Amino acid sequence: MEIIDIDMGKDFKLLFPCFSMDFISVIVAVRNEEEYIKKSLDSLLDQSIGFYEIIVVDGNSEDGTLSIVKEYKKKYPEKIRVFQNPKKRQVFGRNIGIKNSRGNFIVYIDGHTYAEKNWLESLYKTLKDSKKDVGGVGSIHLSPKSENFIQRAINNVFTSFLGGFTSSYRSDFNIKEVITAPFVMYRREVLEKLGFYDEKMLYGEDFDLNYRINKGGYKILLQPKAITYYIKRKTLKDFIKQMYKYGKGRAYILKKHPDSFKFFYLSPIFFFLCFFLPFLSLISEIFLYLFLVYYGIFFIAFFLSSIRISIKEKDIRFLSCTCLYFIEYFFYGLGLIYNYIKLTL
Repeated sequence: MEIIDIDMGKDFKLLFPCFSMDFISVIVAVRNEEEYIKKSLDSLLDQSIGFYEIIVVDGNSEDGTLSIVKEYKKKYPEKIRVFQNPKKRQVFGRNIGIKNSRGNFIVYIDGHTYAEKNWLESLYKTLKDSKKDVGGVGSIHLSPKSENFIQRAINNVFTSFLGGFTSSYRSDFNIKEVITAPFVMYRREVLEKLGFYDEKMLYGEDFDLNYRINKGGYKILLQPKAITYYIKRKTLKDFIKQMYKYGKGRAYILKKHPDSFKFFYLSPIFFFLCFFLPFLSLISEIFLYLFLVYYGIFFIAFFLSSIRISIKEKDIRFLSCTCLYFIEYFFYGLGLIYNYIKLTL
């Protein structure tokens, strides 16, 4: 399955006793990331520590992603390994990476994300210095300064109280215990004990793995010094697709882990369902009034949050975040309801 590498297997420490110290495997499962993969790999090659490998798993990319990765492989053969993922989806790619990794610490990052120089070091030191009941340490997302207006607006929505859905996109100043986090470094023995990514979950696999780790008696920590830059969707069309997929992912999670349900998940569900209340006004006008009241409350909340964003950014254009909130809630709710029903039938 490997493209351009001799696989020495999982017994790296046995083959090289002089390297019996800690070793980190960085997994990058990609598909069609031609625009961003160079910056991602450059940031990974420029880390402040050196005892790690980069495993790129390509999901049959149809652009120039694989060619770019091969060029980097030729330039850094001792650092980069490349594998194929014929099933294309990220969840399969990550598992391929884990199964072929050599490290006793395993971390993943996306192809449209790049990391600060001390990213790996911050994760490693935190996990290494923690008790054995800490199964993983996660990172935070920041927004690149080079993003266009739509990307900046999406980032502001995601990092707000209304749009974040308690996500750890939001940065903090202290290490804290969380249920889930992006770009987590795991102890290998924890993954081998509790299992890798669930390949039945086409979306939401990150939360599922972290939730299983929590339920298995381990903790997930969030290290705010482990900084990554996540490149947001460039267009409204891509944002709509993203929210729909996020909703579908939440459906997978709720079906598998009903005890993970939180009250705020009802907001996008009711937001989507209430959209159809005006059609019921043919039966009774009360449905129209309910629609106006419900959406009126949300409009006020979204608009006030957008005002706050505009003040923070010193740009009145960010009042348009009101529309992004509507898009987020509507299509997240649509994806959640559709996929939950599909999984139930």
